[in-house]
Amino acid sequence: MIIKKFMILDLSEFDADIVEKIEGAIEKETEIRNFESEINQILVYHDIEIHQKEEIVYQNGRQVHLSHQEFLAFTFLAQHPGWVFSKEQIYEQLYGQEQKENIENIIYCLIRNLRKKIEPNPQHPQYIQNIRGAGYKFVIPEN
Repeated sequence: MIIKKFMILDLSEFDADIVEKIEGAIEKETEIRNFESEINQILVYHDIEIHQKEEIVYQNGRQVHLSHQEFLAFTFLAQHPGWVFSKEQIYEQLYGQEQKENIENIIYCLIRNLRKKIEPNPQHPQYIQNIRGAGYKFVIPEN
């Protein structure tokens, strides 16, 4: 008996060849889903590739060396292009702890260091933009 997606099939009534084909189809579907989930572990935007599973970022085919926290912050923002996140939300996502007194400075320094490594011109960022009074957002460049 095979249980798949809340459907129970009693395969004892079927020919062995048919059972084998059904089981093979289910296996292939599982393999395809596993492959799709691996593909979804890589975010690609313009000249940036974020390999979430390996915690590696490539820009123009070259690896960008990020700290663990920089990688988490960049991935968090990149998973939600266009969404604005406050410094508190970013802090909570990265550290998951009670808020410290110096959140503003911690996130500011983290984003500044990340921009130095990711942005072609950190003074005029194209990927991580500051939304005055609100926080930061990831933007996909239009070229």
